[in-house]
Amino acid sequence: MQFVVYRNNWRHGGCNHQKHGFTSLLNNKGYRCCLGFVCQQLGVSDEGLMDIGTPRCINDNEQHLLKGVLVNYGLNNELAFNAVIENDNKHLSNSERERRLRNIGTNLFLRVSIQMTKPRTAFIYVGLMGILHHVYCTVVI
Repeated sequence: MQFVVYRNNWRHGGCNHQKHGFTSLLNNKGYRCCLGFVCQQLGVSDEGLMDIGTPRCINDNEQHLLKGVLVNYGLNNELAFNAVIENDNKHLSNSERERRLRNIGTNLFLRVSIQMTKPRTAFIYVGLMGILHHVYCTVVI
């Protein structure tokens, strides 16, 4: 699986809410939180993401697209819950936020690493319970 997060449209803690809008999966100014990019790339429509705070709040018609990745039994799973906390923390520098998001899965048997391959691009490799999932997460400035 490949996921791309575009930094120029990434809404996270520390951003000016008057300029970038409030943090949500997709806000009315076109900005997405980190999970908003993942949800979009898993097939959830922009209409289904608009002004929604977390993946569990996505309508049932599209929430099934997130099952086992961000949502289990209609609730945010631990990955989604922790990603929201780190994404929205306004006291973190961007580098610390990215480090924490990269390390989010440690207690979930996830192996996450970011390898810089060229300026402004990062690839994240995620292994879940011994099964390696390639999640290429490119951060573009």
